[in-house]
Amino acid sequence: GDIHPLRENKLQLADFIKRSRSPSRFGVLLLEEFKFYQQSFVDAYLAGKIDRNELRGKTRNGKRSCNSSWRGVIALLDCARELNLNVHALDLDSPTPQRRDKKWAQEIKRALEEFPPAQVYVVVGDLHLARVHLPFEVRDLCAPKKETTIHQGVEEAFWPLLRQGRVYDTLAVSMG
Repeated sequence: GDIHPLRENKLQLADFIKRSRSPSRFGVLLLEEFKFYQQSFVDAYLAGKIDRNELRGKTRNGKRSCNSSWRGVIALLDCARELNLNVHALDLDSPTPQRRDKKWAQEIKRALEEFPPAQVYVVVGDLHLARVHLPFEVRDLCAPKKETTIHQGVEEAFWPLLRQGRVYDTLAVSMG
């Protein structure tokens, strides 16, 4: 789960992807940061045809430009380029979170079916990871696939780690 404005979330996600990536499996990164119709710009950036400033100019507009850490987004894209991950824009203009969750679950299923046995990384806002949202839809469509859900920025994990001085070197915390 991603807290969009926090660059550190995306930097930690990029580090997690680098550490967990299996070179023997196809890798897919699904990003809420870009809308479906912006896929060609993401592809052009990954291919080195446009730079990060041109990508930003072509994909950021109004509200979305304020909701996310651009340097963190670039870190994820650069990680994907380095690891040769297939990147897919995941966001859509939808009036409800439920419609987004259903569409995203379909995209996850498509990635799993198109590239078996793929490692699929899905980066969406942390609120979509509530059990009744995206995880429910994925389980409904993709069972019995193995899944791991990672929440970042959860307060009940953050404050104890801060007191222990372990916020920046902790990649995962089991919440029970």
